[in-house]
Amino acid sequence: MARLLVVDDDPKFLDVLTKLLANRGYDIATCTSGDAALESMAQSLPDLLLCDINMKPTSGMQVLQAARERHPGLTVVMFTAYGSVETALESLRKGAFDYVTKPFRVSDFIETIESALAWDPTRAAEGEQATIPFHLGEIIAQSASMRAVCTMIERVAPTDATMLFRGERGSGKQLCGRTIHAMSQRRQGPFVVADCAAIPPADLAVALFGRAVQAHGLDSEDGHGLLQQAFGGTLWLSEIGILPPPIQERLLRVFKEQLIVPEGGETPVPVDARILAETAMDMPQAVAQGKFRADLYARFAPLAVEIKPLRERREDILPMFWHFFRQALGDQAPLPRVDPDARGLLLHYSWPGNVKELQAVVSHLVQAGITQRVTGATLPENMVRALSGTPIAALSQDDSGRAKSLKAFLMAANRSRAARQGEKP
Repeated sequence: MARLLVVDDDPKFLDVLTKLLANRGYDIATCTSGDAALESMAQSLPDLLLCDINMKPTSGMQVLQAARERHPGLTVVMFTAYGSVETALESLRKGAFDYVTKPFRVSDFIETIESALAWDPTRAAEGEQATIPFHLGEIIAQSASMRAVCTMIERVAPTDATMLFRGERGSGKQLCGRTIHAMSQRRQGPFVVADCAAIPPADLAVALFGRAVQAHGLDSEDGHGLLQQAFGGTLWLSEIGILPPPIQERLLRVFKEQLIVPEGGETPVPVDARILAETAMDMPQAVAQGKFRADLYARFAPLAVEIKPLRERREDILPMFWHFFRQALGDQAPLPRVDPDARGLLLHYSWPGNVKELQAVVSHLVQAGITQRVTGATLPENMVRALSGTPIAALSQDDSGRAKSLKAFLMAANRSRAARQGEKP
């Protein structure tokens, strides 16, 4: 059982946090001042120190600095509801493993604790933790959500089932499609991408269904649309949600009859392509609003998979960071050391461009010759600017509404305890 020392000058917060952590099976010790924490560590060193930044008279930063000097191997996590991100990043530069913000989400907080307890500073300094814990093909899946996606892919890939991937741009949806194709019985056939957002609406019919050869004297190769080009393989429909109603109707016929009628023609042509699709749209809402056919969506709905944005699966960030470096440098090249402030930036940046943006950051570092040591100063300026000056409270908002807050945890725990005792909560 891991022993945690929690330091905060707010006794009520300490009491709440103790209940939360004890419920998770941790052995908890608490202190209400920095001086008391230093004395406690002199008597018995915890496995992990959790310390608030804003305390008086001895601040959390002073506790951190003293703890790192006296106990270099101790892992420290800071938390705060004050100041700005610069303060938190400064704690990383001084040796903290990570920081969390108050009010925090229970899932994020427990995830940070688990990662901190698994962290080995001596191995990290030697670059030995630059590993890829779990992957399926090129998909890096350290997070539970991506492991669930990989499980689904492994189960469905050998079949000809249709799948729909929903998620933000750059989140890795097409990589999932390519992985399915590579693991399928159609892997010897082509993987054809139809980027519906990049094709002018007036040209979509010809692009997807082709043009009758006899109508324009084209040879058979030029007359083929993307569905025919994917014969024996897989067609990837990107941004399927924007397809116009007439195209939706014709696509539905493909599912029903495995036939298409090229533009300008009358004779049906057989097609043999597995169809996978992706979208950033809320498809049930699009159906409810009449923007997308319910009968066509029904072909995708049974295997609709959500790919979370990178900011919601931070466990994947560092493994992917190392993966992209490995791709760029080669399997035998040593990987760079990542300083704590750089690590903090990577983990707490919001990644609006998702996986594609992370890959671009690694490309930037490699092209700049930064292949031995990555610091906060070597990362792109837009990342630093995006975090610099941002109030901590702004980073604490749970826009999704899915993660439990500390208050929600306690309310649920009280209800559960009352239910077990046969009482009203």
